[in-house]
Amino acid sequence: MSFNIEEIYECLFDDEALAKLPELMARIGNARSAVMHWKHRDGGYEVMGHSYFSQAIIEMTPEVLPIDPWTMACMNRPNELLRLDLVMPERSFETSPACKKLFFDNGDDTTQAMGMVIKSHHGEGVLGVHRGRTQPRFEADDQASLANVVRHFERVLLLRGELAAGRRAAANARAAIDGLSVAIVTVKADLTISILNAAAEAVLKRNDDLTIRRGRLFASSVSVRARLLDAVEGATRRANRTAGALQIPRGGDNGSYVLNIAPLTNGGGAAMALIIFRDPDSIDSTLMDRLRTLFCLTQAEAAIAVELGRGRSAEDIRRVRGVSANTLKAQLKSLMSKMGCARQAEVASVVAALPIIRC
Repeated sequence: MSFNIEEIYECLFDDEALAKLPELMARIGNARSAVMHWKHRDGGYEVMGHSYFSQAIIEMTPEVLPIDPWTMACMNRPNELLRLDLVMPERSFETSPACKKLFFDNGDDTTQAMGMVIKSHHGEGVLGVHRGRTQPRFEADDQASLANVVRHFERVLLLRGELAAGRRAAANARAAIDGLSVAIVTVKADLTISILNAAAEAVLKRNDDLTIRRGRLFASSVSVRARLLDAVEGATRRANRTAGALQIPRGGDNGSYVLNIAPLTNGGGAAMALIIFRDPDSIDSTLMDRLRTLFCLTQAEAAIAVELGRGRSAEDIRRVRGVSANTLKAQLKSLMSKMGCARQAEVASVVAALPIIRC
């Protein structure tokens, strides 16, 4: 059949064209159906495109591929266009659990295939065309017709797979920093924000003593703002870059923001500074249960330990909990013994050292 090679390469950045590519591949191979999918190195699958198959089959494909004898045969001979009937007995595929679960249980009679597995350090791509049980077998001419152009399909799938792998890696990295309890912000020398994680975004949206203004990190105090600029300048200058720290007081009895500022290496791009700090208002709903598990504390003892970790005095804790001085003294003695601490300050240090978990 005649077609323009440009039709294939239009799919590199055009999702609508990519969706039509399997249909073109099926026509070239004189097949009934076709599929293109990508397996990431972490085991995740993405179906890049398909023709003919029902949505139920497509959704089940990632689950079945690891036990599919045809796919495994292709993986043993990567980057080579194969015909199922030439690499394994057709009967062994038809009677496999994978074929039954994927096709027969979904009212489909696919039993014939041509395809290839493309291996890359970013993952593996799979190209496949198919026919049903009642259709004629694929012949050498069909394989030759597809072989003449399969390298073009291979390149498109490889590049699209690598782009998908890049997006996946970026999404995983973003999820990782968003899962951290500490606030993370990266800024340029003029305090323009490049990246901030979920914990930092929650703090800066409060619009208190540390916030965002015109896309830049902003401290409400003029003197603090000047010291912040100086610290970031030290972390982003051309030579002798230095790390620093900065305390930003908050109004009332609210805890201060304590910013740790460090140079950020970013592969030769614009100099950046990494700012890390904790949210004084963050509440870890898992902390009490973790303390109880670690040190066999009672619920009351764990609650007192949490308050000590937040910097409250014994008198403040006694007043808030509404207990007598003798009761609190006994509870403190018990929890310090269980935690191996001689002083209340040691308890506070142990609690503060436990990572905050964002649920």
